[in-house]
Amino acid sequence: MSTKHGSLSTQECKRLLAGELILKDYDNDEIADIVEVSVSSVRKWRKKLKDNGDDISVLHRKAGSGKPSTLNDEQKQQLKEIILGGAIKAGYSTDRWTSKIVADCIKKTFDVVMAPRTVRDLLPTLGLSPQMPVVKSHKHDDEVALRWAKQTWKRLKKKAKKLGIPLIFWDETGFSLSPIRGTTWAEIGKPAVLRNIYSRQTQTGLGWITMTPVRQKLNFRFTIFDGAITTLDVILFLSWIRHYYGTQVMIIWDSLSSHLSARNHFERKRPDWFIFVELPPYCPELNPVEQCWNMMKNVYMANFVPLSIEHLEEKTFEVASIINSDPKLLAEFFNHAKLKL
Repeated sequence: MSTKHGSLSTQECKRLLAGELILKDYDNDEIADIVEVSVSSVRKWRKKLKDNGDDISVLHRKAGSGKPSTLNDEQKQQLKEIILGGAIKAGYSTDRWTSKIVADCIKKTFDVVMAPRTVRDLLPTLGLSPQMPVVKSHKHDDEVALRWAKQTWKRLKKKAKKLGIPLIFWDETGFSLSPIRGTTWAEIGKPAVLRNIYSRQTQTGLGWITMTPVRQKLNFRFTIFDGAITTLDVILFLSWIRHYYGTQVMIIWDSLSSHLSARNHFERKRPDWFIFVELPPYCPELNPVEQCWNMMKNVYMANFVPLSIEHLEEKTFEVASIINSDPKLLAEFFNHAKLKL
């Protein structure tokens, strides 16, 4: 608003106009009506003028009043370190940072007032983003996992290429008739309802990513078993894989008991069929098939309600086919596992 007082905020203009009318002996009701404010505001401004010898400048907004609302570069770096250190370490009862808690932390640490919405705009500029934590075993060794990804994986690729044999990452996961919930849009206060069929029946999905030795072409394959997979299931399926490729195959998997038993079987009966490689213990993130499971369950099957075991199987095969149709996606899964192709 532009007046004879210059370019000022609407509220400040109202205070100054009211001040002029007070000095001209207008009564409170008249001023409130003219300026469009409450009578109580006029009374407050009249008192402030009287206490300051009718000096109208006291109705100006004081520059720099209130708490500061920004952080300097040093404070931003300190805030980032606090957030990465965890909310509990910062004195809160939860280890989940929210915009409201971060705003409270900023106020307590730097005496800076910042709205949660402003905090949400600030955090990405510090290289932070809202993320779901990755759950790892307390026995997980980051150095062992990194060494495997950088050194062991490189040697295995070279060996498979030199021998001219396919390399396979192998993994299993469970499926049931219980739907996997995923966030979706719905009317406020009326979340979507998933009406599932209660059943104890479970299925075990077996997935493997094959990498060809020369062109390093990636393929994801999938099958499903009733109930838990057994050692005999693993032996039979490995035999099928060997006959399918007609050559020695390198199998990379975890140390599941059925895997170890199957490995021992083939090392005794058919030592020339496979080269078995166990991933480091408690390091499932090194297996790119894990990302196939994540994509299947939490993206394509989120909020899917299977009506029967047959319906569930049909959906899993459909989704596995979608994943396999995108070679770039499979390459990204290797990148996620820090396995350089």
